[in-house]
Amino acid sequence: MIPRIVESPPQTDATLAQAMLSYGIQRVPVDYFHWNGYRYGSLKDAIAAARRAQGAGTAHV
Repeated sequence: MIPRIVESPPQTDATLAQAMLSYGIQRVPVDYFHWNGYRYGSLKDAIAAARRAQGAGTAHV
């Protein structure tokens, strides 16, 4: 027997927004900091990595 594939209907922005509202989900903007090919969620972490690399003589700016 071949299993039947059941597809969900595509969700529109309106249905996703309604789902967010009904579940109490909040969208929060996030800042990322990029340095030397890495992505950091904290500016302090990005600065610390850059300082470590500079001290080791491996910084690529």
